[in-house]
Amino acid sequence: MTPETPKDNTLVVVPVSQLCPWCPQISFIKQKNAPPAGGAGDRKSKIFRVFPPAIPDRKAVYSANTGIRIHGYSSSALPQKSFKLYSRAEYGTKKFDYDLFHGAVKNVNGEHIGSFNHLILRNGGNDQKLKLRDRLNQEMAAGGSFGTQAQTECIVFLDGEYWGLYNITEKLNESYVTAHYGVKKSTVCMFKDPVEYIEGDVKGLEDYKEKVRSMQESICSRICRRSSVQAM
Repeated sequence: MTPETPKDNTLVVVPVSQLCPWCPQISFIKQKNAPPAGGAGDRKSKIFRVFPPAIPDRKAVYSANTGIRIHGYSSSALPQKSFKLYSRAEYGTKKFDYDLFHGAVKNVNGEHIGSFNHLILRNGGNDQKLKLRDRLNQEMAAGGSFGTQAQTECIVFLDGEYWGLYNITEKLNESYVTAHYGVKKSTVCMFKDPVEYIEGDVKGLEDYKEKVRSMQESICSRICRRSSVQAM
């Protein structure tokens, strides 16, 4: 049952219900993957609307302007794309101020997190048949002394076109670290291994590289000293 909403320039999300556990819906406009940072690569002013399931009048419970980009690497070649949603003050949306995860997201102090700077509409990645693997892994690991991403199913419509079942997912970035751990956003640096800069304070990346070099030199020095002693 499609929500009654304008078909042009809309992104519709319907959260899951007990009767239909896969009812969130979103539709998107096909485009190439955008640059990794800043607002210049967003497809701007897409109207992001949330419709609860099984509501007779089918009125949106949340609506906001959002930036949108295609998300992912190899999965971006699939017909069903993943998408990143960006809240930006220039769009009139400083945060997505709606709890899509039903109270499940909490910070390290156990305090509820109900608003988000960024969200991912994930197509399931390598799990295209069931789209459950990543969410199952995240929930099994939850409660440990490390971060996990909250997820919940939804159905997506883009500009009135049905795009299928997705997982609404927290995005791992500097805003995630700030919200979950109370760290100042200006001090966060995120990168992948092998070292690939993603976002945040570039100085943090240089500090990390220097630390790695120092550790490598220390290890090599200890190995050389031990080898010299054994050789004697």
